[in-house]
Amino acid sequence: VGRQRAREIIAKLQGKVGKFGLIRDKGKSQPPNKIAENAQEEALEVLLQLKYKRFEAEKMIAETLKNNLLLKTSEDILNEIYSEKRRYKKQAQGENE
Repeated sequence: VGRQRAREIIAKLQGKVGKFGLIRDKGKSQPPNKIAENAQEEALEVLLQLKYKRFEAEKMIAETLKNNLLLKTSEDILNEIYSEKRRYKKQAQGENE
């Protein structure tokens, strides 16, 4: 992902995070698994907007979360997905040289 596209993704996510941050649930905080579920849904929405197929996006999210259970926000998930893609691409280029 190019620098400009990454900025667009972050801007979209920041707008969503701000909106969700204003919502209060009668003084109760959401359980961690609910937060992670919301983050997964947001990350899926962004990937679908980027024209990934649903099964492809769901697979990338699942693999990313399997490898790193500490990801809590959609931004964290998306950053890790693209970091993994960059690492994979560099490895593939190294093998072809």
